[in-house]
Amino acid sequence: MLTILADVLKTATRRNEWDAPDHWSGHHARKTRAQLEREAELRRQRLYRDAWMW
Repeated sequence: MLTILADVLKTATRRNEWDAPDHWSGHHARKTRAQLEREAELRRQRLYRDAWMW
């Protein structure tokens, strides 16, 4: 329990960097607006289908 609290305090007071794994903080290509809209529409369609609202 104390180690968790110590880690929280250590990371909360850090100002520059965060010790994230490389796959979390790596440089990924940003999605375009069209891709984001397509994904949002797909999620919306799935929600409607699951709620029997098609």
